[in-house]
Amino acid sequence: MDQYFTTLSTTPTSVRNGVYKIRHLHLLLSVRVPIHQALRILKGPYDIIRTGHHVNGICTKYRITRDIYHNRKKRLMNIPIKELEELVGCEIYMRPKNDLVVAIGGSDRELKLVRQIVSACIVRTVPHSVKGLRDYLKMFLGIKKLSL
Repeated sequence: MDQYFTTLSTTPTSVRNGVYKIRHLHLLLSVRVPIHQALRILKGPYDIIRTGHHVNGICTKYRITRDIYHNRKKRLMNIPIKELEELVGCEIYMRPKNDLVVAIGGSDRELKLVRQIVSACIVRTVPHSVKGLRDYLKMFLGIKKLSL
């Protein structure tokens, strides 16, 4: 990474989405996700959620204005990350300056749950506290047991 390029050697059958993973690795390193955590996307599941007005961002999808988005982004940042990680079961990195939320590890169901929580905070009104968030998830998503 000293010279700002990466060489990827692969066969078509071994890693089909290797180029995309390397692109995402560069994205994570550019927003200062720790290197040892960013390298985990090469081995396991991950989800990169764009919250702003990007091409595939949540605000673009639901047509949320910038003023409303900034207020709801503050609400999303008020949720304690460590408790949210324990609630969901995977590691979460929030980068509000880059309008990016990254979930690494866990199962596909846990990553989908993180995406639903983030989009619920941006699109709808969600409680600030983790206890309120837990009750919201049980009611809204129909989850009986949150220990995934």
